Amino acid sequence: MEQEKRRKPRIDFRLKVIIEGYGKQGEIGEFIDFSPFGAFIQLPDPSRLKKSDTVKLVMKLPPEEKTLRIKAEVAFVTSKGIGVQFKDVSPHDAADLDYCFEVFKGTLPLPNA
Repeated sequence: MEQEKRRKPRIDFRLKVIIEGYGKQGEIGEFIDFSPFGAFIQLPDPSRLKKSDTVKLVMKLPPEEKTLRIKAEVAFVTSKGIGVQFKDVSPHDAADLDYCFEVFKGTLPLPNA
């Protein structure tokens, strides 16, 4: 059995995100699940990215709708999207990610729960 490596579980969470560094003007994807440390993003053509690529994610986190720009590293690629790990997140943005996660983890079921 493979041991879970995540610091926090991911929650089912839908959020539109622009991925800069993935196309000429950025590509729109959608978070399928997320934690304060990473996310799985559904994309129309994930094959254009590979493991270890760096991208910039632009998103508006609820409940405040504040725009965040976060650097992320591609951890894996599937036929449906990419798993990313957030990198070099400022303390303020990390607090916003954690707050969003804490608010929504109480209202959404955890995957595989």
